[in-house]
Amino acid sequence: MKDITYIACPYTDADPNVRAARFEAVTRFAAKLIAAGEVVYSPISHSHAITRTGLPIEWEFWRRQDLTLLRASSGLLVYCLDGWQTSTGVQAEIEAAEEWGIPIRYCQPEQDLGYTLDVCKERSDMSENERFDCFAIVEVMGHQTYAGRVSEQTIGGCALVRVDVAPQGERPGYTKLLGQGAIFAITPCSEDVARTVAEQSYNRPITIYDPPSNRLTCEDEGEDYD
Repeated sequence: MKDITYIACPYTDADPNVRAARFEAVTRFAAKLIAAGEVVYSPISHSHAITRTGLPIEWEFWRRQDLTLLRASSGLLVYCLDGWQTSTGVQAEIEAAEEWGIPIRYCQPEQDLGYTLDVCKERSDMSENERFDCFAIVEVMGHQTYAGRVSEQTIGGCALVRVDVAPQGERPGYTKLLGQGAIFAITPCSEDVARTVAEQSYNRPITIYDPPSNRLTCEDEGEDYD
C-alpha cells in the first residue's frame, strides 16, 4: 500500500451531531480528492458507519487499526476541522507520521479560506522564472519543521530558502535560511495553518553569548602588579 494519502481529522465528541457533521465534512473532502485522481484512505469515513454496530468510538479502540494503515501510507493529510489541535487521535497520527518519516500536509476547510490541494498543484506548476513567496510548512532533514512566510534568497551566489517565522506569544520571531540539500518537503498553506504549526514545532533560535564588557582591571582593584 503506497501512494496512498491518509486523511486525519477530529471525530470523537459527546454530541452525535458533531460526530456526524465531521463525518460528512471529511467524506466530502475525500470524495473531492478521489475525483481529482488521488488515492486516499479516510478512517473516519470508514469507521463512522461501523460504529453503528455498537463498537466504541474512542481513539484507543481504533488506534491499532488506524496506525497500521497510516504506516502503510505514503503521506498524512491533516484536514483541519475545528478541534483538530486538541484531538487525541489527530495528534497521535501526526506524532507517528513524524516518527516514521511520513510527509505531512495540512489543509483547512474551504469555507475557512485555507488552501486546498489545487493550490499545492498550482504552486508545483510554477515556472522556474517565478519566485516562490507564500506561507508554507518546510520540513528539513533531522525531523525539524519550520512554518512561516517562505521565499527565496541568494547569498554569495547560492540560492537559499528563507523562512520568516512569526513571533509566538512571548517567543520571538526569527528568520531561517536553508540550503536546498537540507529540505525534505515544502507544503504551501494558509497563514493560520503556518502560525499553528510554528507554535507546535517551535525551534529555539540561536542565541549569542555576549560577555560583560566591564572586566576587572588592576586599576579597579587599586593594586600594583609591577
